[in-house]
Amino acid sequence: MAPKRKAGPDRMQPVVEARETLAKVRRKPPTLAQGRKPTKPKNEQSDIEIGERVRYARVEILKMKQHQFATKLGVTRGAVANWEKGKGVKSDNLLAICRRFSISIEWMLIGRGLPRPNEGSLEERMELLPRDEYERFYEEVSHLLTMRLNRLSGGDDQK
Repeated sequence: MAPKRKAGPDRMQPVVEARETLAKVRRKPPTLAQGRKPTKPKNEQSDIEIGERVRYARVEILKMKQHQFATKLGVTRGAVANWEKGKGVKSDNLLAICRRFSISIEWMLIGRGLPRPNEGSLEERMELLPRDEYERFYEEVSHLLTMRLNRLSGGDDQK
């Protein structure tokens, strides 16, 4: 024999909760399962900055047109255009750019250092050193330079 149902307000509580839940669900926007297309997230600032560095490397350092750059990398000109806008930038593509054109990966990813550290002036490259190493290296180079200049002028090697 089935238990008797209670009479009164407690008996309606599950129905009220179900209606409230249903109302909340109906107020929510449709999900992907219901056929709504996902909205594309806006480009993150870092992707845009990477795109700007890709463009800088192509134009200012390599002096190439988009189609030339794309051909050397084995991609389409449109892919390069998208990268420069910060769209579809993949780590594999960035590594290919850096390897193919001897660009610093650290500069490409986070903008630190020089695009081509081996091509900068001595002062520019020294600025990349940590502060304590910079000071120690500066003293060593200064000492070596002084010794060399003394030797060239016929002076004493000691200082």
